[in-house]
Order: sequence, then structure tokens, then C-alpha cells
Amino acid sequence: MKKLFVLLFLLYTAMVPLIAQEITWTEINVTALDYGSAVQKAIGADNLESIENLKISGTINSYDFNILRNKMPILHHLDLENVNIIANDYKYYSNYSSKDNELGSFVLSNKSSLISVKLPRTITTIGQGAFRSCSNLEEVTLFRGILEIQEYAFEFCYSLREIVLPPTIQRLSAYAFHNCHALSEIRIPSSMKSIVWYTFDGCPISDVYTYTIEPTYLDSNVFSFSATLHVPSTSFNNYYWASGWNQFSTMVAFDEPYEYFYLNNDYTLDDNTGRIDGEPDADLNPGSGLIVEGGEDQDLDDVHVIDDGASSGSIIGDVSVNDLYCNISIMANRWYFFSFPFDVSLRDNISYDGNCVWHEYDGAARANNGKGWKKLGSKAVLKAGKGYIFQGNKSGTLTVEVKKPDLQSQDKAQALNTHAAINEQDASWNFVGNPYLSYFDIEDLEDFDAPITVWNGSSYEAIRPGDDDYHFQPYQAFFVQKPKDIASLTFVKEGQETYHQSQATLAAAKARRANAAKDTNRKIVNLTVSDGENTDKTRVVLNESKSRAYEMDCDASKFFSQERVPQIYTIDGDVNYAINERPVENGTISLGFKANKEGEFTLSAPRMDARCLLKDNVTGSLIDLQDGDYIFSSKQGTYLDRFILIVAEKATGIRDAEADLAGNKNTMYDLSGRKITSYRGGDGEGLQKGVMIKDGHKVIVK
Repeated sequence: MKKLFVLLFLLYTAMVPLIAQEITWTEINVTALDYGSAVQKAIGADNLESIENLKISGTINSYDFNILRNKMPILHHLDLENVNIIANDYKYYSNYSSKDNELGSFVLSNKSSLISVKLPRTITTIGQGAFRSCSNLEEVTLFRGILEIQEYAFEFCYSLREIVLPPTIQRLSAYAFHNCHALSEIRIPSSMKSIVWYTFDGCPISDVYTYTIEPTYLDSNVFSFSATLHVPSTSFNNYYWASGWNQFSTMVAFDEPYEYFYLNNDYTLDDNTGRIDGEPDADLNPGSGLIVEGGEDQDLDDVHVIDDGASSGSIIGDVSVNDLYCNISIMANRWYFFSFPFDVSLRDNISYDGNCVWHEYDGAARANNGKGWKKLGSKAVLKAGKGYIFQGNKSGTLTVEVKKPDLQSQDKAQALNTHAAINEQDASWNFVGNPYLSYFDIEDLEDFDAPITVWNGSSYEAIRPGDDDYHFQPYQAFFVQKPKDIASLTFVKEGQETYHQSQATLAAAKARRANAAKDTNRKIVNLTVSDGENTDKTRVVLNESKSRAYEMDCDASKFFSQERVPQIYTIDGDVNYAINERPVENGTISLGFKANKEGEFTLSAPRMDARCLLKDNVTGSLIDLQDGDYIFSSKQGTYLDRFILIVAEKATGIRDAEADLAGNKNTMYDLSGRKITSYRGGDGEGLQKGVMIKDGHKVIVK
């Protein structure tokens, strides 16, 4: 990838090409003009018709392309290697004008005098029909930045017999090389992502070589499929069955050193496929996964693992990398919980285009005074396996560069520290993270089923192995309290998964749980509160073998978000719970509620193993959440006595509670929780008009 590559188009003829002869160049250095052509000004209008060989440096625009295509009839050789193309609204042809860093549509089409062209180093696109019907064009030199060749770009270039595409090209569009009658061989670099219809229609191609490890998108009518397809030996079966590629009747494997490949999906290298030759660079795009199985390492050079905020690339298995780049998409002014599988220096290993802060968590300080966050200095080193939080002032990319990281696949243990505290809910907190460059199933934490607290982007969420299906993402940090009999958190290597594997596992687990019998000794009640944009949740687990006291192996203290997210939790004594596992006892549990802004909220029970009623102490409503969600309004503030959860089969005086529930069927409240009147018959006569709450549901009185 560090070399310069060219795109060469050679004349199919036995004659000595003219480009092999010595060329005498007319050389000019120009600065594009807002009005008029800098090329014309430099050469002189009277000299344009005599120019055969022209080398330009500087900037050019639409006015200059008008001169090149229309005013220089014997222009044979054009060198634009050191040119920057800039935008200008002037139309050099039909409705087309120049754009920054793009060789525009039809810019040199039908120019039969052209024999060779060197294109600018800075362009990324060759536009539609750019060289269409250039019948004498023998050579085009392209540099590494090209990403796309658009429709008809080289259509009817009858003399082209060989194409060498650069390793940055990603897309060939429709009819790009249509009717190139001398073209017999195509080599597709490992950067290619799509080749669409009729790209090589009318080309007598006999051999196609593809260097993409993962079969790229290929329309069904791109080639004459009587050609022989040459594919990487490690990908033979993938190409054999891939749509589009499967139409080749003859397919053979070849082994050539790779310089680069990318993945969009999962790709497995095992003892059957072998390893990719050489030390190629690789881009593991969001959602992709490189899986290496067997006893031999896969050697790679520069590897970019890309996280777009929704999913991340993954590496699973024994891989040796010279330079690893973790490219993580960041949103401005948002907290991220990070833990890396290797030590990272903030000064030497991390780059980010903006101002940012990093904080670590001090479990001992939390045990002593209930607060644990500490800001890090700019020279700090982030330790492998430890958790940190990050916030930046600009949306962009956080890049972590590590040389020769240890990515060997093995079980990994993270020591958990003990921090004694007066209050059990403040003791022994550890902020740690996923030690792999992959997703990890929490069910594969060895002999660990205590609660874990994660950050979902806007709020804290307590989960527990066995009760929740959850996968850690690459680089994800989380909180855990050290149970008394657990010395470390052990991650079993078999728990590693790619993004796609994790999604399949979650779907299977969801179906399995839906069909599984519920544990009659542990009855789970999950409650959520939402403001329509953000959601928070809490959990009550009714278990007669547990006590009401805080127990680190099953209870989770509530972490409060500072974002504009409503918060729901249970309260017992001076403890706020995110997960509260306890006996039923008298059957009533206090719920705390925090509104970070005034508004309307919805309280739901997505899982209710034991029938519970919700008492709203403001409205007086008694709601059976099995009948549906409860809608209520609240001003900003923290409310410790707004709601009570009543376990129906155990609550004292439940008949009275159910009688109240039945009585409330005819009661309406406004959005502030104030009782309006009794419902008398269906026509709403005498009622205040507007949006009301009846039985916990929104109704409109007209």
C-alpha cells in the first residue's frame, strides 16, 4: 500500500507506440481564474492549435477544460499529474462544470487526438463518459487516490488491451469499459466493493483475476462468463457460491502475495483455507470479523478496525499485527466508556481532532466517600483491562494506534479489588472492561453471575448473567462489585464473537427464553420509564432465599445519569437499587422516580413473572400494568414517594387495593395528575376538554 500504482491502457497493435518516442513538452504553471482560462493565458490564444504535448502544474477549472477539449485539436499527450482541479460554475460541456478533486463528466470525451494522459494525483473520481470515444488513447496514468470510475468513462476506447487498476478503487459503474474491443484481461484489486451492470459488456475478456478476500458485489451481466475466473485459494468456496461470481463456468485458485484486503462480513481462515500470503494491510469495516482458527498465526501489517457507533470490526484468533489502528466514531459532548486490551498512552497512542477529557474511577474513594471519578492528565497511560470515560467537543474519529499488540486468543482474567466501606452498596467497586478486540457474551464469564452495570450511551443499566442476554462490545468498560468469594473476572476465549455472531446468539437466546419455563423461586419484574426519547429501567427479583439487605452477589446499586434521561429505581432504607433481589414480605416496594425535565412519561412492565399493581401516590391511581402502560406527567425533580409497587398475591389488604383499582376505572386526571371528575356515561358532558389520563391511558375529551 505504500507504493505508487498506475492505471495503464496500452494500444493493441504490433506497431511501436508513439508514446515510446521522446516527447518534447510544453510546460506551464497556472492558477485558475474565476473568469477565463489560465491555460489559454499562459500559452496564448494564437498558439493553442499548435500544442501537441502539454504538461500543467497548479490549479485549473472549467474554463481550462474548455480549452483542452475544444481549442487544442492536435493535443496528443497531456500531463496533469501535478494539477489540482477546483470547482467553477462555467459549463465546459453541455450542463457540466468542474468540481473539486474530480475529473468531470465528458471532460475529454471524443478527443480522438489524445494518445496519453497522466491524471492528477488528487482526484478521487473519474466522471461519467470522461474519455468516451477517445479512439487513439494508448495510456492513462492514474494515481492511488481514485475511488470510483463512473458510467461510460472509457466506453468505445477500442484500442485498450490491458487494465491495471490501483488498490484504492472501490467502484466501477455501468458501461465504464463498454465495447473496449481489445480488452482481454481484468485484474480486480482487493479494495473493490462493487462492479455494476454492463461494465465490461462487449469486451472479449478471457481471464478475470480478483484479489478481494471477500467476494465483492457483482451484477449478473458484467462479464462474458465464459472467461476463466482466478480467485484467492483462501476464498475459493466463497466465490464458488457467491451470487454473480457463481456464473463463471471455469474457476481456478491462485496464490499471490496480498498487499491489502478489506472485510464487510465475517471471514474465517482455518486449516483448510490456510493463511493469506505475505503481510497485507487490512480494513475491518463495521460489523465485519476476521476469525483465525488453527495453530498458525495470520500475519498482517497495518490493520484498521473500524467502529461506526453502531457496530465494530472484530478480530478473533491468533493474529500478529505490526500496526493496529482502532478507529472509533465519536459524537460531540457525549460520554463513552472505554477499556482497551493493551496499554495506551494518551500522548503517544491516541489522536482526536478536538478537545477532550479522560477520567478514571477510584473504587477506594467510592468506598470512603461515595464518589470515585478522577480526571487524568495529558501524559497518563490507560492500563489494559481497566475502564475509563471519555468526552470530546467535536464529532469525529478517535484513533488508538498500537504497535505490535498482543492479540493472541486465550482466556483472560481481570483482578477485582476489595474496598471496604461502611455502606455495602459503596464497597469493592471495580471499573473494568472487555479484554478482547471482539464482542463477548456475558454468559461466558467463568463462574460469575453477579450484576454488572453498563452505560448505554445516555444512562446506566444494570444487567446480570442468567437474567439478561448481553454482549460486551469491543473497547467497552463496565462496573462490577467484587463478590466476597470471587478474586477475578475471567473471560473465556470461547465467549468471543463477531458482531453478526452476537446478533444471531441474541436472537436464539430470546427465542429460547420465550419457550423456557420460568424459575418459580425467582420471579422477575422489569420496569421501564420513558419520555418518548430516552428509557431507563429497574428490576425487582422476588426470591424468598434472599434478604432485604444489600447483597453484592445479586443486588445492584443505582447509578444516576446526568443526561436528560428519566430515572426509575427501587428504594429500601438508604439504598437506591437498579436491581433489587429480595423476599416478598409485606408485598410493597417503594419506587423512586427522577425527572430531569418536565414532561409526560410512560411506565411499563415488559416482564412480570408475579402480578403487581402500581400505586401512583399523586393521582391516587392503582394500575394493573398487565393491562398496559401507565402514562403520567411530572415536573422536573426527584420523587422518592411517587410510586409504590404492590405484589398482588402478598399485599396486605389486597382486596381493598383491587377495589380501589376497580373504583378508579371511572376516574380521569389532567396531565399534571389532578383529578378532574367522574366519568358518567360516554358523552363527556361536563368534563374539561383536552388530553386526559384515564386508567393510566391517554384519552382526548372533545
